[in-house]
Amino acid sequence: MLEHATLRVLVQSLFHRKHRDVPAPSFHFHCPAEHSPPAFAGLSVGQSPWIQSGSSPTSPGSLFCSRPWNLRGLGLQGSAPNTPAMAAGRPEQRAPNGPAVTPQRCTPAGVPGPRGPMAPYRIRQYEDGDYEAVRTMFGHGIMEYAPAAYIHVLKCLQTQLLFLGLFLAVFAASGSLLVSLLALLLTLIGGWFYIRSLWTEYVQQSLRNDLLDIRRTYLEAADSCFWVAEAEGVVVGMVGAVLPEDPSERGRALELKRMSVGREHRGRGIGRALCRTVIRFAQERGYSAVVLSTSMVQYSAQQLYESLGFRRVLERFPSRLASFLQFSVFCYRYEIPGSR
Repeated sequence: MLEHATLRVLVQSLFHRKHRDVPAPSFHFHCPAEHSPPAFAGLSVGQSPWIQSGSSPTSPGSLFCSRPWNLRGLGLQGSAPNTPAMAAGRPEQRAPNGPAVTPQRCTPAGVPGPRGPMAPYRIRQYEDGDYEAVRTMFGHGIMEYAPAAYIHVLKCLQTQLLFLGLFLAVFAASGSLLVSLLALLLTLIGGWFYIRSLWTEYVQQSLRNDLLDIRRTYLEAADSCFWVAEAEGVVVGMVGAVLPEDPSERGRALELKRMSVGREHRGRGIGRALCRTVIRFAQERGYSAVVLSTSMVQYSAQQLYESLGFRRVLERFPSRLASFLQFSVFCYRYEIPGSR
């Protein structure tokens, strides 16, 4: 027993001596037990040599929490242009041979932290050099919803009854189950191309109308404007404000139109910032509301508008075919606070 105790004391002595020879970093951060690790602005895991995976949570100078690290909480500069890189009023600290960082409040467990490194964006007025980028973004954004529209059509009871009737009619005429299934398959494929053609036609019609001459439609017309969101010199979002098509809304509201954000840039608050730009524009010109329309399959857009305070005030069908297939367009309205 004495020999074992002596050996244990010797090992501990050598262990502590080894650590005494290593200078400890001067930066310490201890998270409360009920929180996840903090998010550091301007810092990524790969950039900092003093944050290493697998380091002991009790070693001197290590960053640790009582819960596992959430690596998504370590990100670079925030995406919003007005978001400061470091929290105001918090002292700056510097790690040995590392970048200056400011401790942020820990992200509660279960709540995702900021997303990964992304370039900041800014919202500015449309310029003629943005013409092709705007038209391309609009076309791609609209065509993304063609599959959702097709799925909606397949779920419609009227469509299912038509397919059933077609199957039974072909089976009665041919007496072949294989021929009936083949006819049904060809009808499904044809239906997809038809639905897709409707969305393509809408895009082409829009490109021939207000998006044909964007400057004249949105910048030269009264109480109208067009903005783009730009990141690293690339247009990543767009939105316009015009007088509403509904005559009853003239003089009271402006219409939000053509809002779109590139797929790879979503989730950064760009769409929200674009909507607020239109609301502020309408408020500055004395309007009391902002109106807009969106299709029933644009689910993410509906969630965005409703989270900003838009209310669904009307549901309409753009055509008889849409009415038959129960495909509707939702009309939203936002009442500007403090307006008459």
